[in-house]
Amino acid sequence: MTVAAVFSLVMTLRYDGEKDARPDGPIYYYLVFFATAVSALAYYSMWEETAVLHVKEDSGVRVIFPERYLDAALTHSMVIIAISYLGKASTASMVGTVGSDLFMVGCLYVGAVLSPEHKFFWWGVGVVFFILLLYLILIELGKATDDGRVTEYDADTLRIVTYTNLLCWAWLPILWLIGQAGTASASLTMEIAIATCFDLLAKLVFCGTLLARLPAEGATNYGASYGTNGRSQLSSAFV
Repeated sequence: MTVAAVFSLVMTLRYDGEKDARPDGPIYYYLVFFATAVSALAYYSMWEETAVLHVKEDSGVRVIFPERYLDAALTHSMVIIAISYLGKASTASMVGTVGSDLFMVGCLYVGAVLSPEHKFFWWGVGVVFFILLLYLILIELGKATDDGRVTEYDADTLRIVTYTNLLCWAWLPILWLIGQAGTASASLTMEIAIATCFDLLAKLVFCGTLLARLPAEGATNYGASYGTNGRSQLSSAFV
């Protein structure tokens, strides 16, 4: 993740607006850099056990990493802002989606550090906000791609980034439930391994896709019109 942060920073500093058809092109590079930088620092902090919490219960001691929740809150927001800009979503939609994500992550963190009598209530509230998050993102994705609000090229980019990240984010409440924060039915090692794999997959797809496809001559040359079925060949693979 550190390598990705350094690479995205170099790409940001070397950004050439003349090759980018989008007036807001630089924002994607900054979001990619900040997302990778936050993740790199969070992983380093967890490795150093800088802020690890040990929550005592009758069944034992639960190990909680606050950095994981801070990382999710910040980087999820950056992904949402990026796909909102790319999909030409309204400011109201962006605020609602980011707010739902922050409430979801916040509820999961509060539940993780509370006693067993209350933590599952907060987990349930977090799941409700996650469902709302899914609804808002998928509604905006449909407006952007199926209604022709963006080019076919950008529609494919949106689908790749959105579906991959939503799939990986869906494991956050599931891992909370089976991991140390919830029932602790999964070992700490297994929880860390699964969480790291999904987290890295989501962020590498987000960063790699945007850096590879933006700025893009294809954004103007690929074509803004859809076929009779309203979808491109590439996008049909993700639905």
